[in-house]
Amino acid sequence: MHRMARPELASLARSAEHPNLGTLRVAPYGRDHVLIDVSGPTTVTALRAALLHEQPTLRPRPGWSSVLVRATDSAKVLELVMSLDVGFDRNSAADIAAPHHVIDTSYDGDDLETVARLTDLTVDAVIDAHRGATYCVVFLGFTRAFAYLDGLDPRLVAVPRLATPRVRVPSGSIGIAAGQTGIYPMASPGGWHLLGHTDAVLFDTSRTPPSLLAPGDTVQFRAV
Repeated sequence: MHRMARPELASLARSAEHPNLGTLRVAPYGRDHVLIDVSGPTTVTALRAALLHEQPTLRPRPGWSSVLVRATDSAKVLELVMSLDVGFDRNSAADIAAPHHVIDTSYDGDDLETVARLTDLTVDAVIDAHRGATYCVVFLGFTRAFAYLDGLDPRLVAVPRLATPRVRVPSGSIGIAAGQTGIYPMASPGGWHLLGHTDAVLFDTSRTPPSLLAPGDTVQFRAV
């Protein structure tokens, strides 16, 4: 989701092959940040956890396929990343410390039948596929506290975004699109297929932090 702030900095990009992370691309991002492009959300989560453990002062901020760090020397960032022993086991110490959330969900979304047709599943099978997975929060974006969740059942990953986004999606709506699932924390426009809704409060200014979900947290949906 992150994009290079100044196109002329593209010439300073450096690439390398990490034994666990695969191909990396590191480049300056503005005056005091470096952007690390990786293959996707699973790699983002693993890299962010490793950076937080080894070098928390870099303040790694995740995107869907990139991690932004506070630094000025992209060569040193690449050297650091290449030295990291990155694991993908969600039972690792870094992941055990992250909060786990169970989101009570009413599966009554307007697009359940459409998703069933798109996936050649029954409505009940769509619901079972969605609630049966354990998701990881990759990053927050779009609106305040909107969490992009990785871990969608393979049978649902081909569901696209709506051809025409809705002007207003109600707060608490739960949707899927393009291999992701998420919860709308407040009423807003939106282009995801809606499977249901929750009464959980995703954003509350009286809470510290105000967002219920944070990168690295895990999520399960429980049908009610």
